[in-house]
Amino acid sequence: MDTREEKIELLKKSFLDEQKEFTHKVEEYSKYFRDLKKLIDLQILIFADRENILEKKSRLVISKIKIDKNIREKKKKAFIDAKTNHEILLKSYNDVNIYLEAELKDEMEKLELIEMQINFLIETVKTIDSIIFGIKNRIELERILNGE
Repeated sequence: MDTREEKIELLKKSFLDEQKEFTHKVEEYSKYFRDLKKLIDLQILIFADRENILEKKSRLVISKIKIDKNIREKKKKAFIDAKTNHEILLKSYNDVNIYLEAELKDEMEKLELIEMQINFLIETVKTIDSIIFGIKNRIELERILNGE
């Protein structure tokens, strides 16, 4: 494996580890619902985690923008190279497209991984928002049951 492939594999592993971590946290949140007194702790914890996820998402969006820009620049350069400087001039659109895909393979894979992670984080925030709404409902239910 060359270093580019190793970097992509490290990125995949990092994202998978992060996904497991957040999935585990969300599963742990449900345990707080059993004890009303622990819901205060959950509220503090969940808002901190939510903010953390939003910060990670923002950093990934910035990375995505940079990679998009880099891909556009490389695509332009590779296209000009494919049409003018290539040992075998690539004349058909399909030949140029195949050449461009090969040249940008790593960047495209990195971009796809980042987009998948951004989507995961967006869905995780939605889940957390549902849990926050559930906390309010749990407290209301407790009040009703206690005759308040």
